[in-house]
Amino acid sequence: MTAPTSRQFVGIVGALALLGALWAVALWPVNLASVGLSGVRCGTALSPDMSQVERIYGEHQDVYYSMAGDPEFKDVVKKPVDHKADCHGALTTRRAWAIPLGIAGAVVMVGAIVIRRPSEPAVE
Repeated sequence: MTAPTSRQFVGIVGALALLGALWAVALWPVNLASVGLSGVRCGTALSPDMSQVERIYGEHQDVYYSMAGDPEFKDVVKKPVDHKADCHGALTTRRAWAIPLGIAGAVVMVGAIVIRRPSEPAVE
């Protein structure tokens, strides 16, 4: 078995980057890990699912607001926790690195397939 050429190696690296980006966007779930809430699911970057966040926030909304209004907790809780905004931020972060990675991987892979080395001129 021969070692891959540099062009084949670059093409394989580009394909792996593209596959990794597709996996990160479509299959890898985004989770929040905040205090007291381990593993709150936000869906994937391709199909966000805020149902768990909305359910948790709906159940505890009165607690957040009562703690924020209590002078005893004034310094502890400045405002109600908005996990929905945290989910949107986490999804945006995932998209911010995965989409450019996929585009770069596709460009590198296609470049490795399409672009040929210039042939050496024929010696007469």
